[in-house]
Amino acid sequence: MSQPSPPRSSHRPNSAQWVLAGFVVVMGVFSLALRATYATHLEQTSLLFIGLPTFLGVALALAPRAGTAIGMALRGVTLALLLSAIAFGEGFVCIAMAAPLFYGVAIVAAVLVDVIRSGRRGTKTFAFALLPALIVAGAEGVLPALSFDRAESVSVTKVVAASPEAVEAALARTPTFPDPLPPFLRIGFPLPVETSGEGLARGDRRVIHFAGGEGHPGDMTFVVEDSGPGSVRFALVDDTSHIAHWLDWDTSEVAWQADPDGGTRVTWTIGFTRRLDPAWYFAPSERYAMRLAAEVLVDQVATP
Repeated sequence: MSQPSPPRSSHRPNSAQWVLAGFVVVMGVFSLALRATYATHLEQTSLLFIGLPTFLGVALALAPRAGTAIGMALRGVTLALLLSAIAFGEGFVCIAMAAPLFYGVAIVAAVLVDVIRSGRRGTKTFAFALLPALIVAGAEGVLPALSFDRAESVSVTKVVAASPEAVEAALARTPTFPDPLPPFLRIGFPLPVETSGEGLARGDRRVIHFAGGEGHPGDMTFVVEDSGPGSVRFALVDDTSHIAHWLDWDTSEVAWQADPDGGTRVTWTIGFTRRLDPAWYFAPSERYAMRLAAEVLVDQVATP
């Protein structure tokens, strides 16, 4: 008489295992999408800063999860930022600048999906309208037609306690930066460590070597494009510094004249091209940084 075969042991994944599996799948797809974004040189567009966080938020909201969609989104974004820093060498500046946007977009996307899945009719309609808009916003910068105007300009005017002739002589010398830069410009950006060049005649050059902070050392090279009584215009001819990762510094225009109350009124205007998208998020911070740079230039280059 044959012995009965032992019953087969069936093992089914429990809920915690399904949660882990869903999380791993989402992060694996995110990793591939991140690599594709860098491989196609779209890492400065909204595809990275809005598109991928939207994917994270939606995917983590749909995946098996423990806890709330917001909690899953927070964990996923934190891992994604660490993954970006480790895999692609993104430094502290990029992580710090992108983190609020990453977290905000992913959380909004996760909440919208949750509303669509379990909300009432009115809130579902609202969420259905917002989610496609968030996805479309992630395409800003991918194509020229999907980009906003990138040309920017900032001006700073200060009264310098010196004569116009002394200001002109200071501008003609080799620029130096003896004082520490403002704290915002020292959070990880490259710093000017060496300079060369002098003169205000057309064709005279200035070379500023940047090192430290994020990225590799490099030079910004300016040439005097135009000059006259009380004004000079420097144009960028080459930029191998890491600053070009965030913006293209196009021109520096300096105008000075005697102030009626004494001293010299100096206006330093910087024209630059924004390279990061979305515009609504990065344009204000880049304007702020360049305004600080213009103040430094007036204080340390135009002041005798």
